[in-house]
Amino acid sequence: MSDAVVWASYVASLFLRTQKVRDQKSAAMIEGTQSPEFIRNLQYEILRDGNLVFADDLRNFIEAHRANIENSSSYYHLIGLEEATASLGGALMSKRWHTLQARKGTFFVLSDCPVTTVELAPDQQKPGVGFGHALATVILPLTPHHVFVAAPPTWKPVASPRVVGSINRLTAWFGHKKVFAHANLPEVKALVDEGIKLIEFGRDAFLPSDRN
Repeated sequence: MSDAVVWASYVASLFLRTQKVRDQKSAAMIEGTQSPEFIRNLQYEILRDGNLVFADDLRNFIEAHRANIENSSSYYHLIGLEEATASLGGALMSKRWHTLQARKGTFFVLSDCPVTTVELAPDQQKPGVGFGHALATVILPLTPHHVFVAAPPTWKPVASPRVVGSINRLTAWFGHKKVFAHANLPEVKALVDEGIKLIEFGRDAFLPSDRN
């Protein structure tokens, strides 16, 4: 296995293993499976594959599945971890990788949900887009002065103060309970007070495809 594949798998699993991802994705799963439309749509998808499963059987299976998730958010996380890591890692491998260095007087912060994503579309930035989106950029701060970026081929790497500030805001928005910095500075406190927990997965980010 190449170093690139190992790193891509590490970044993907780091994202998937964070408490915020486990809790909020599990909560979204529980909510999404409670509607009658979910069973009907699932039955239709199975039928398209040439299999017929009765709605009552599907409902019993989903209810048992949901009960396990309600008992522990780790259940939903663990049953799909291997497949999800491979999928997200593959998406990372398709992007162009960069390591940016903050300019003098600027620095990067880190949160307890350290891997973030943003869609870099013309004239707009959309946080929380899926890893596989063509315009998705995946970001992981490494040190106060360096950050890993996996971006579309058209993105030009630059670590201007504006870009560093944007990355720090995104980091705070993705944060669950904590944001870390190399120094106790007023601007970091303001960043956290403004943005911590701003993004909730399943509501603001990583939405099901039918809600995008």
